[in-house]
Amino acid sequence: MRRKKIGILGGTFNPVHIGHLQLAKNAYETFGLDSVLMMVNGVPPHKRSSEVLDGYIRLEMLKRGISHTKGLQASDFELKREEVNFTYKTLELLTLEYPDTDFYFIMGADSLCAIDSWKHPEKICQLATLLVAVRDDWDRILISREIGRVKEKYQANIELLDMPEIEISSSEIRERVRQGKSILRYVPVEVDQYIRKHQLYREG
Repeated sequence: MRRKKIGILGGTFNPVHIGHLQLAKNAYETFGLDSVLMMVNGVPPHKRSSEVLDGYIRLEMLKRGISHTKGLQASDFELKREEVNFTYKTLELLTLEYPDTDFYFIMGADSLCAIDSWKHPEKICQLATLLVAVRDDWDRILISREIGRVKEKYQANIELLDMPEIEISSSEIRERVRQGKSILRYVPVEVDQYIRKHQLYREG
């Protein structure tokens, strides 16, 4: 039986925007994945504010945002766990739950450069292929040496993943909402409707 290929893209998604969706879609199409789990990160209680919404509100926005995009799934896997969610632990639990699946962990080039500081990077590299997002050829040149180092140190499987050139962040979207400006260029219409209906990000 063919093993499944599942991508994982974790994030706060506060809110999800078209850059997140394009990155997940690129991974899905480029590597022939069966699906990409867009995994909403939890936020420790002491960090909660009007800036970082409750995880299940962010999950609801994510569900709406990907409702018309093939291959993407919203996941509450980390939200359901009360303890701190380290990437290696999430991958261990997923591997136990889905033993017939190969996992592809989507990360930014900056995260790869900082992987030595992550909890048990050797386990992360053992449990998943790393898909490292790069913006352009210059990024590829800069990151190539780091890829070689991580491959040698952790026997990692690493592939490069093209990342869309979208100059917008979730923090900028929240600021536009506060200023009463349109965000329709940056988020799916369903996310815009949800934010306006529930008057999210008005303060902060």
